[in-house]
Amino acid sequence: MVDIKERFIKLQLEQSPESEKFLLNLICKQLITMEMMRNYCITIQMDYYLKANNGHVGHALIDLADDFGLCERQVQKIHKKYTRIF
Repeated sequence: MVDIKERFIKLQLEQSPESEKFLLNLICKQLITMEMMRNYCITIQMDYYLKANNGHVGHALIDLADDFGLCERQVQKIHKKYTRIF
């Protein structure tokens, strides 16, 4: 099981290094929910897991589900729903 806040901040800092204080402020004021952070992390990391698993979607879903303590179907639904948003 991963620490969602840490992973979320790490992924955001890779894209925009100057945003750490802003993100921490949003998290502290609870303007970003844990669920939204988790969904963002799943959506962003799907590409990484696809590359690591040579494009096998099933294996990538299993790996993400293990990381986040969800079932594969939940990860698949999250990825499908939030890919368009993020």
